[in-house]
Amino acid sequence: MARYRVFLLFVLVAIVGVLGRAQAETLRYYVTVDQARVLQTPDAITKISLANPTIADVMVLSPQELLITAKSVGQTSLLLFHGKKMTAYDLIVHTPPISEAVRVNPESEQYHSVLVHRADKVTSQIFARDVDNAWVELGTIRPATEAKK
Repeated sequence: MARYRVFLLFVLVAIVGVLGRAQAETLRYYVTVDQARVLQTPDAITKISLANPTIADVMVLSPQELLITAKSVGQTSLLLFHGKKMTAYDLIVHTPPISEAVRVNPESEQYHSVLVHRADKVTSQIFARDVDNAWVELGTIRPATEAKK
């Protein structure tokens, strides 16, 4: 009976470990359309996968730095491989603030998106903090999961 319990515990720990790795968090990275930002990683990158190069482009600056250039409004996936480890990003390309008077600091990382489900349509409204720490709407994008018509 004790061996059976030890075996079940071993199987449970293995399943939890596999599920934990499979459900790794996807990071979000925001870039304004027609702008570029430098993405720095703590580990050296060995391989890159970009899902949709019409939304954003990637240029390698160094083993730990990428230049992300936003081409068109939308969302795409960026996978960075560091040996056997992988980091997943949702690259979210948004419009600039609606008003020219609004100044958003792109390095603040104070972005927030709200997914809106309307029947069979899904959009994402993007907000950022301005220099006065107030929320400013940057625009609405359609996630990559929804095909363009």
